Amino acid sequence: RHPAFPLHGPEHHALVPGIMVATYRNLGGNLGREAILTAIERGSKVPGGVCGFWGTCGAAAGVGIGMSVLCNATPLTPKARQLAQQATARVLGRIAATEGARCCQRESVIALREAAALSREFLPVALKADFPLRCRQQGKNKECLQRLCPLMGAARQHRSQP
Repeated sequence: RHPAFPLHGPEHHALVPGIMVATYRNLGGNLGREAILTAIERGSKVPGGVCGFWGTCGAAAGVGIGMSVLCNATPLTPKARQLAQQATARVLGRIAATEGARCCQRESVIALREAAALSREFLPVALKADFPLRCRQQGKNKECLQRLCPLMGAARQHRSQP
């Protein structure tokens, strides 16, 4: 809901890796502030519309970017490079499971939740993405899936838990 983030836009592509790396650091991961800035800067280079024009969601690319920063991946680090690519592929698969037009909030939340699951497998510090979501964008997003949105079910589930 921050005014710096429009409903749709490439700002979300930088948001996802920034959140991942900042969360990792906040949970005790051994990283400096520069790593967070690197993640944000790399994510900011992913243009808007890549979901439709390139066939990959910027939030999924953002997870790959975040994982790349966390694992110090480069084109010459086979295992770390593979991990970043596997993270992108898994997240993209989760996002692609929903047939729906753009919703940067939905895609970012799915990406962050999947990144947290991946982190438990691959990182020394597991990320968290267990916040309850209350979507306030339905009336603003003319492409909203409403009750078909996978986040709506998750939000209802969170509210009904004790």
